Amino acid sequence: PYFKFNPVHLTHQFVTSDLAIAVVIGIVSGFIGLIHVVVIGVSRRAFAKFGTLFKNDRARTICLPTIGGFLIGVIYVALPLTVGSGSSQIPLMLRRRFGYGILFASAVGKSFSFAISTSSGFIGGNLFPMLFIGAAFGLAFYHLVNDNDKLPLVLSLGCFMGGKFDSICFLLDVSLCYR
Repeated sequence: PYFKFNPVHLTHQFVTSDLAIAVVIGIVSGFIGLIHVVVIGVSRRAFAKFGTLFKNDRARTICLPTIGGFLIGVIYVALPLTVGSGSSQIPLMLRRRFGYGILFASAVGKSFSFAISTSSGFIGGNLFPMLFIGAAFGLAFYHLVNDNDKLPLVLSLGCFMGGKFDSICFLLDVSLCYR
């Protein structure tokens, strides 16, 4: 009964060769996850270094989120798909056919806006931004290949969403262990 609410039509019959594609997607997702963790680390260091310029705690508490909010606002104006957590944008990306350039840019923009947000003092969850980034990359690669036989939509979307989230969880766990 769930499938009638699902915007992705499940018409692909999985075959054994799809496993090789899934392995490649997993490797690419791991690389994307590594880049995302690096972006978060650079953003945290930049905001921490910038925060040391303020001797007054109140000034730091006001200025860092203000600068972060401004930077996030610039990203939101340039890439409107990055606004919000991503939970309402994923079905929109599935219903409309955005170009792969817009989807790649939105995924990278969401990565930067997430990193800036968490580094400058805003609160929020990790789950939906990670799923959005994975979905955007999955749809972008699907549109880039543009051949449902070589890269089925369900395989691309599912593997990128799962692979991106798993790689981030693994990399964040590793980075927390070595602090």
